[in-house]
Amino acid sequence: GAQTVRGWDFLFEKYSTALFITEKIQMQAALTITRNKEKLQWLMDQSLLDDVIKIQDLPYIVVSIGRNPSANSMAWHFVKKNWDKLLQKFELGSNTVAHLVTGVTKLYSTRDKLEEVTEFFNSLKENGSQLRCVQQAKETIEENIRWMDKNFDRVKTWLENNKV
Repeated sequence: GAQTVRGWDFLFEKYSTALFITEKIQMQAALTITRNKEKLQWLMDQSLLDDVIKIQDLPYIVVSIGRNPSANSMAWHFVKKNWDKLLQKFELGSNTVAHLVTGVTKLYSTRDKLEEVTEFFNSLKENGSQLRCVQQAKETIEENIRWMDKNFDRVKTWLENNKV
């Protein structure tokens, strides 16, 4: 699988030569769940270059990496670092930008992350702070915070008592 460098390289080679979109999508998903941060960064960088990996695959790749527990912060950092480049490739207010913003921040559940997301988008002014997807992302984080406040101790206790 994609958990070793050799397995990841093998899978990427298969991805590169796959003819059917369904195969490519499955392999793309597998490539994004590795713990190898260099490979994940390379995937995001290559998709932005629109060469080895097509630009239309970038949102799916970045959001999938954002759902990878060992790499969530990488996806958010990539979006922040490359915001201007992303807006050159995808129109501000587009579904693609909305998918990136909401997809990468969807799992955030702390006040620190909410503050970080808010500060980043507030710093953009006309380049993103007023986007509906930013409001949706912040609302989702707030909902996640409320859920954690309400349920974290209960879930933690249950897990400790049931040794799952």
